Amino acid sequence: MSEFFERLASQPIRSVGPGNAPRIDFAAGREAARTSQTIQNAMNRISSFAFDQAKQNQITEGQQQGAANPRRALAQLEDKDPSDFSFRDQAAFGTAVKALTAEVEVEAKKAMGLEMLESQKLGETPEQLAERLDMVTLGYADALALMDPASAKSLSLNLENYRNSQYLNFSEDHLKKQKQTARAEGAIKLDMMNESLENLARSQMAGVDELIEKTLDSHDAFLAGQDFSPEEIARERIASKKKAVIARSRGEFDRLTSVEERLNYAEAFEESIGKDGGLARGMSDATAQSLAKQFNTMANADKAALNSEIAVLSADISLDVSNVVTAGGVPGDGVIKKLRARVN
Repeated sequence: MSEFFERLASQPIRSVGPGNAPRIDFAAGREAARTSQTIQNAMNRISSFAFDQAKQNQITEGQQQGAANPRRALAQLEDKDPSDFSFRDQAAFGTAVKALTAEVEVEAKKAMGLEMLESQKLGETPEQLAERLDMVTLGYADALALMDPASAKSLSLNLENYRNSQYLNFSEDHLKKQKQTARAEGAIKLDMMNESLENLARSQMAGVDELIEKTLDSHDAFLAGQDFSPEEIARERIASKKKAVIARSRGEFDRLTSVEERLNYAEAFEESIGKDGGLARGMSDATAQSLAKQFNTMANADKAALNSEIAVLSADISLDVSNVVTAGGVPGDGVIKKLRARVN
């Protein structure tokens, strides 16, 4: 044994470096690992596909369930915690909410439209229509309760906006009708008021011009209460005053009894046109000139009629007297009285 150690000791010692280490081939191990990973990846893909397919099936089933009967689908999920929803539940809930939202919105708007038509038919006020529309909205409270808060709020806002638009449109139409009715009533009453004003103007009352102005002030206040605009009131005042001053002058003319007085009035009226305080006061020149022509025409017609009557009377008198004289007599008291009566 000692000899063995002596031989080892006498031999040089050699170290083994990397270049002298034995080489080992790991290719088979690496291939095995790759194969294992490939198999694992394939299994994962199969598993993921199966999961996705099952998920999609549940989603499809849930969508069909929610679309078929939205109210029932939501009622079945009403007491279930949304955090515990399956894919089927989520799909059923989402689809049912959308379907029910559209359904309720269409039904509610249709109901509101029918209520507005009924309200118009009955001649109701906007306040009465508002009660009808609120009852429609209240009638869909059970449907809103089935939805999630966000969807319910969104639908409520849509219905509220539609309700308000219907109310405003109805109110606007109602006000227009009220205004039209008031204006129609105002026009009828104004005609009556103008007739009274013309009768006043034709009278022989002292200070008639001042009375006309005061009456026109009352007309203005009345028309303002009937929703007439300031421009319309001004136009009506001008028209009413024109009628009044024409009636005043015609009343003056009609009260004259003799042809001579009427001829003189027509002449004086025409001469006063464009002058302050004359017979044509308060009239436009055009109106006064037209009225002057009417007065002249009527006065001359009266004169012509009188002349014709005088001519006929003269002929009759001549004939009666001639007959009496021809008979060798003298006109008696009876004939004289008869002729005088015709002259008068």
